Amino acid sequence: MGASNTQPTTIVLAVEDKLSNFADTSPKHIIYEILNYLSGKELATVGTVSKLWGRLASDDELWKPLCFVWGTQKLDHQTWKQVYIEMKKEEHDSLIEKQVVENEGILKYSGYACGMRWYPPSPPKRPDVLPKNVVGGFKVHPNSSPELTVDFSVDLKSAASELYDFTVKCQEKKELNDEVTISIAMKRYDQFLKLTTKYPNKVLIPTLDIELIWQSHLIRPYKYEADCQRLYGKIIPHKIVATKLDIQLKERALKETNTLWIENYKEKYCTENLNLPKKRWVVPGPFSSVKSVLPTYFYFDGWKNSTKLKNWENPFSFNSGDVIKDFQWLKYFEEYISNPDQAMVNCKFLTRTIKAYERFLFLATKYPPEKNKDDLVHPTYAIDLIWHTHMIHPVEYKKDCMWLMFTVPDHEPWPEKSSDVMTNAFTKNNQKWNEEYGVDINSEHILGLKSESAWGDY
Repeated sequence: MGASNTQPTTIVLAVEDKLSNFADTSPKHIIYEILNYLSGKELATVGTVSKLWGRLASDDELWKPLCFVWGTQKLDHQTWKQVYIEMKKEEHDSLIEKQVVENEGILKYSGYACGMRWYPPSPPKRPDVLPKNVVGGFKVHPNSSPELTVDFSVDLKSAASELYDFTVKCQEKKELNDEVTISIAMKRYDQFLKLTTKYPNKVLIPTLDIELIWQSHLIRPYKYEADCQRLYGKIIPHKIVATKLDIQLKERALKETNTLWIENYKEKYCTENLNLPKKRWVVPGPFSSVKSVLPTYFYFDGWKNSTKLKNWENPFSFNSGDVIKDFQWLKYFEEYISNPDQAMVNCKFLTRTIKAYERFLFLATKYPPEKNKDDLVHPTYAIDLIWHTHMIHPVEYKKDCMWLMFTVPDHEPWPEKSSDVMTNAFTKNNQKWNEEYGVDINSEHILGLKSESAWGDY
């Protein structure tokens, strides 16, 4: 019995001794090459062997690739090992919280198990239309598959959902729909982009008012690129969906943005508390999956409306009147889409509309405007939601369009054309759509995909 107890200890000591000798005598680049193959858990274990192995296994370059699953940003004072440990702890806590709420949900809604089973209504399916010749950089015709055939650089489904929620949120804040408030927000937007240019390695978080102006600028892609190149020397990237790492670092990054804002502009960044809400889980219905209510958007809900406009002139190629007109978009969208609230929480709606957007880009490639912009293929408000979503990611939008269309289509939110001209253009557009796809363009967001089940992501 004594031998069986001491033998494992003897083996462990022998292995540790050999590892220590290996670390002392082997070239460091060989050791790092080996450590690159280890997981985070294995690196942590190796680091406990000795002080020397602890220093080797804590090298930041070994931990950086392990954080790529969550993103690649971190605060200046952090090491990648610290980021990795924080994110693993976050995952662990989230799993525990989710399991607790799932168990509570099962108990709470167990009374719904008996009785008549209900199923969501199935939408009409798209008709089978034979594929035709491809155009531009499209590998296959959209009719070749009921599913998406283009691999966009943006997760359009998540981003479109966040964009819709953002638009509703701004509509609810009536004080934002004011010319003076918008003018102040435009100055703050200019200041924010200057700060972003001055500190390219910092993670800066825009406030709600800055995000509003930013999005109005972004849905005018030609003007956005020209203004950015002229004022800041480069196209400034933008995103609306936060990565897991963004969410983890958002509160500290927001406070750092506030600090830099005070240093550069001698005023507070926003009037609201900079602390973000804590994570919690909810069960939205008897048959729904558990969802996190932790904000997954990149901007901050607070804002500030006391900046002085003195000595500031609008340097942009759009103005406050354009932003105020953009407020009308949601009203027209809701008139076009029946029951928009239900549609937007339904992943199927977004899946269908993203497929329709793919078809829209294909048709716009096949029929480019030759003589005037009235010849451009016009989208429905449903497709326009996805187009806006794509455009507010300027770098990815340009890359995808150049790859698919060999050009970047501009976007005029409010074309100054008579109603007769617009009606005639849309009628011609719908005829082309029917010839190409065998359906009416106004039905695209309603027609289900062949693979849709009764439940799916309902």
